[in-house]
Amino acid sequence: MRLQQAGGAIKYFIVTGVSYSSPSTTLTLYGGTDYDLANSAIIEPYFSMAKTPYGFPLDEAKWRVESLVTSDSSQASPVAGTWYNKGVSLAVPIGRWKVEYAAELEVTRAAAGALDVFATLSTAANSEVNKETTTKIGISSDTSMKDP
Repeated sequence: MRLQQAGGAIKYFIVTGVSYSSPSTTLTLYGGTDYDLANSAIIEPYFSMAKTPYGFPLDEAKWRVESLVTSDSSQASPVAGTWYNKGVSLAVPIGRWKVEYAAELEVTRAAAGALDVFATLSTAANSEVNKETTTKIGISSDTSMKDP
């Protein structure tokens, strides 16, 4: 969607939702990193069914949604087979997005032996929804394998 607000510059948005309740239609818009709606009249609204209409800014950086966590968190007494959300969430607008994540994991264990650690992106706070977004790190303390 392209629009202009009274006295303002042209702005671009992705329509992420439409709802109707008589007598009004409400649009939910995502303006990426560059565009916000002001509390003023919308003039010259233009809609397109094209994925990228003429003039629409295609720079990925403008449409990025990200969350950066800089503090450490830990899980006291973790239970095998249990997923934990350490308070990080990200609202991704409706549509088709390239979603990536990076995580730094540190594991402290009390006993030797094999250990598998998993990280995943999920739509739920306490479960794995899609195995394609899960990363597994296997750790072994097998001392029979020695460097040559």
